[in-house]
Amino acid sequence: MLWTWLLPLFAINVVIMPAVSSAGANMARLSEKDAGGTVTLASGDVLEIALAANPATGYSWQPTTIEPSMLKYLGSDFAGRHATLGGGGTEFLRFQAVAPGQSELELRYYRHRAKAVIGTAGRFLVTVIVTP
Repeated sequence: MLWTWLLPLFAINVVIMPAVSSAGANMARLSEKDAGGTVTLASGDVLEIALAANPATGYSWQPTTIEPSMLKYLGSDFAGRHATLGGGGTEFLRFQAVAPGQSELELRYYRHRAKAVIGTAGRFLVTVIVTP
């Protein structure tokens, strides 16, 4: 009986966007095809990275290499492709450029407790340049 109550909750996909502090900020959007590339942002801009994910497996994308004085991690959201329990979808990770500089941003797809990474497919790396 518990599943009949919980199932409708899992079938609903809700995406909540974190607040961005700069009113006139631009947004740069990246995906898997941009891995290994370079993105240039102005200070105050937001970087959104969309990557395939399935949180029902216990795995999620996490920043593992980030220069916090240059990029602020705003958080992530998940949007499912299907309204099915355990279905995959896209995880959106957002960062705000806060100071000029250049650094690598690395994301890893792993289970929080085990820190087990899924091969090279579980890694996203991009060079970020922030201009004043």
